Amino acid sequence: MKIFSDIINNKYYLFFILLFYTIVVSFFIQDILLPNFFPEAVSNQGLLINSDSFRYHELAVSLSNKINSLGWQKWELLAYGERHFIVGLTSLFYALIVPEAWVMIPINAFVHILTVFILIKIALFFTDKYHLALLSVTPYMFFPTASFWYSQLLKDGYYNLGVIMFCYGWMYIAHTKGPSSKSLSILVGPFCILLGYLLMGLIRSFSLSVMLLESLLIFVVLVIMLFILINEKKLNWHQYFKKIFLSLFCILMMGQIQDFLIKNDYTDQYNSDGALISQTDYVNIQSIDKTFGDPDWLSAIIDKKMLMLADIRRGYISANKSKNSSSAIDLDVTFKNATETFLYIPRALQISFFSPFPNEWFEKGSNKSRTVMRKVSMFEMSLVYISFLFFPLIFKYWAKRPELWIALFYCSSMMTLYALVVPNIGTIYRFRYSYLMILISILIISGYKYIYKKYFMDNEKYNS
Repeated sequence: MKIFSDIINNKYYLFFILLFYTIVVSFFIQDILLPNFFPEAVSNQGLLINSDSFRYHELAVSLSNKINSLGWQKWELLAYGERHFIVGLTSLFYALIVPEAWVMIPINAFVHILTVFILIKIALFFTDKYHLALLSVTPYMFFPTASFWYSQLLKDGYYNLGVIMFCYGWMYIAHTKGPSSKSLSILVGPFCILLGYLLMGLIRSFSLSVMLLESLLIFVVLVIMLFILINEKKLNWHQYFKKIFLSLFCILMMGQIQDFLIKNDYTDQYNSDGALISQTDYVNIQSIDKTFGDPDWLSAIIDKKMLMLADIRRGYISANKSKNSSSAIDLDVTFKNATETFLYIPRALQISFFSPFPNEWFEKGSNKSRTVMRKVSMFEMSLVYISFLFFPLIFKYWAKRPELWIALFYCSSMMTLYALVVPNIGTIYRFRYSYLMILISILIISGYKYIYKKYFMDNEKYNS
């Protein structure tokens, strides 16, 4: 037990043990599990043929061969017309080592564990017990879904790192006990926000405009919450203006990063109004429907955003119908105006938080691997549902903590946005993963705190 305790308390030991575990699991999945149980669905590299992973591998092999034959000037970070960050990154290691899928396992594992440790930092905003923070991130660390992207060539793990860094940075700025203006710790929040923003933007370019809007809304939440703390004398004006300055600095720099990426062709193209012309990483937007009837009170900016949501959803509906996807949902729902979009939000919340629903857990998928994934989701969603029972407690314990409201707003709004535009439960399940895990981590801490106070503290007082 002492050895186990020493490992948990030594962050370096723990990091490398979890890294080793992730690498071993990845090799097991690629070399044993998938080839033996799903031989018809797996390539000789241990990659699922019906996933993007197999296509990314082939593109990376092609680019690495071009590098080896024509020189490093042929390398691209965002490779080919589809502009895949993961292809550019993978081709780099393929060219340096060997064009085999296993080469990326240590890199993918490192990214996964790094994300876990940043999530632990988020958890520590709500508890001073390191072992409890570690317990709260075990779903992100060990859920079978996570193994899908660190054992395959997928961009989800890298995008999740950006999401969690971005959230941690805003929570760090909002935290009432930090950052100190007398040390470099003041740069931690902006560094995490801007690096997370850049990473998300390079991987899924729609994140550039979405996260900039999210930041403006987070700023509003932050201003309100901090002002409440000032009135309660839990924050002074010096701290208030320091946090406001850091927030505005981050938003300004995000705008500069977006402009730089667009001007240097590191992302998809925008027109003169700032509207996205091509979202190849998300979905091909259909031509704008001029009959989209928004209410007169809706501003021009919101009008454009509502119109874009409607077009993206139509694109996804068309793609799901052509593929006859078994995990599609609400394909009959399209948004003809902003009112219909807003009226769908309650349904989007239901889908984003609770899908796949229990009645879908036992259904057969379109193939053997998808049927197995439904069983996996049954296990994972059971634990998620249990965690949701503690939702009221987070308001009981931390209702006046600005970092809680930032996490709630950020995660809930992004999960709902995905459910608004993506009529496919499988895709939503992947896209929402990092956002949901942030909330689950906080819920686990609140549940532990409640159970410990109710059942253990009373016993301790009695025994003493």
